[in-house]
Amino acid sequence: MESNKRKRDENDIGNANAKEKKVEGITKQQIRKLEKDCINDKKNLNNIVEIFTILKSSSDDEIIHTTIVSLKKIFSHYLPSILTFDEKSNDKKKMVNQWLKDNYANFISYLLTLFENDEPAIQIITLKTLFEFIKHETTFFSLQKGFLVINNKIFIPTVKAILLCQNLNKTFYDALLEQIDSYDDLRYYFLKAVETVVNNSANVKKAKKNDEKSDEEAYNVSVNTLYSLISEIQNMPMDDSQIETFFILNPAELKGDSEEKVKHPLLTVKGHNQVFGDAWLAFLRLPLTVPIYKRVLLIINKRIIPFMTNPVRLIDFLTDAYNEGGAISLLALNGLFTLMNEHNLDYPEFFTKLYALFDNDLMHIKYRSRFFRLVDLFFTSSHMPAYIVAAFIKKMARLALYSPPSGVVIVIPLIYSLMKRHPSCMVMIHREGNLKTDKFDMNEKDPLKSGAMESSLWELNALRKHYFGDLASLGDIFTSDFKKEPYDLEDFLDQTYSTFVESELNKKVKKSPATAIMKSNITPSIFTDYCSLWGFPDYEAEAAAAKAAATAQKE
Repeated sequence: MESNKRKRDENDIGNANAKEKKVEGITKQQIRKLEKDCINDKKNLNNIVEIFTILKSSSDDEIIHTTIVSLKKIFSHYLPSILTFDEKSNDKKKMVNQWLKDNYANFISYLLTLFENDEPAIQIITLKTLFEFIKHETTFFSLQKGFLVINNKIFIPTVKAILLCQNLNKTFYDALLEQIDSYDDLRYYFLKAVETVVNNSANVKKAKKNDEKSDEEAYNVSVNTLYSLISEIQNMPMDDSQIETFFILNPAELKGDSEEKVKHPLLTVKGHNQVFGDAWLAFLRLPLTVPIYKRVLLIINKRIIPFMTNPVRLIDFLTDAYNEGGAISLLALNGLFTLMNEHNLDYPEFFTKLYALFDNDLMHIKYRSRFFRLVDLFFTSSHMPAYIVAAFIKKMARLALYSPPSGVVIVIPLIYSLMKRHPSCMVMIHREGNLKTDKFDMNEKDPLKSGAMESSLWELNALRKHYFGDLASLGDIFTSDFKKEPYDLEDFLDQTYSTFVESELNKKVKKSPATAIMKSNITPSIFTDYCSLWGFPDYEAEAAAAKAAATAQKE
């Protein structure tokens, strides 16, 4: 009867109708005593209900933390009974185990809501508790079956709860990343779970226009949260031998997996790269904000492509970005060129679209240095068709006429280097004949039709008359016999007005300029004339006149 009463009144610790108990004034010591009594004697299992009630009712972070730890210890102690629940057992034992199982499930469900708590310590203990349960359950069933069986019933909901949160702070991010990036198995299954959670999210289903009905409640993944996590994964293995740290189990130690002729995917670099690539591709299907879009493009070449089994799967994302125009297109260049150069991607329109990026805004954008660094890389091959190189040279020369000095100082050495690599373009400098019109069409989008090879680089001669003497001197390089080696473009990419001014101020003057004005007590007329010209008051003249008048009065 007593068991029936317990079942009737308290069979579910998550029951909203359960009797609420007063928790005011409860201490951590009292909670730990409830925990200890519950572990020592099954007769005190109702302490679970009391501790859980305290957990739900308290607003004290320390009490919440203590109750989570206590419930974790209690359920970890009784977990074998929960996991070996036998329908055929006698009624009393069956009833107790079912009660434990239900309460365990409700505790896990409540834990998943605590990621929304504002206190990082609560978020972290919640994460560690869930990971401990995943470890215990996975180990239990894997040892029984002889091969690795990850407990996705807890793992995937845990990842989902994290990715739905908007208020996770850096302390929690660091704790989570330390866990998943320190253990090969956690990282592997985390990335698998990311793909599952994202592909089932409303964000992606809406993008796919998938009208299939689902029993699962619609949810949206936090793009910022997911990016902050997967972009910081840094310990991807480079060789199978590096996969040696496990939070749960090494599949090779299990009888069933060790007898398999094919390695468990968890134990191979290919397997890790596969789930890494799948997770990123799922992420890229989300509606990215412009800042996140740019950040992905900034890291894609060094931190994403090298760890994918088939990077060409990024082609849709990169071509869409390349077609966006503006800064997005510039940032997509590196990844797209890497796919072409290292992964045999055929993209015939690459240079045509690159040519279109050379517009009047190019010399003023934030990523100008990065862009020209890549352009220099793209044209390193001496097998590039001359008409393509000529079109880019001519367009850069024309843009330099309207560019700030920080842009011109990049263009001149780059053009020189391109001509050194592609001597057939030098005809554009030494064009013979009387050219009355320039055959180059600045507005033509196709470099083949631009007419660059039939034109002259008169712009370079114009740059030799630049108002900034250093640039004028730099332009003189085209009057030489081209014996100088190609420039190292890195020396010119980060020049600004500030660096130019600083350089001028730090120059050592060997002798005084010829136009130096001799020191005199009399204000030079040039300043008086200058002030008059622009209508400014001649304060020095006024002061001198006032002083003279005062002196005259004294006399």
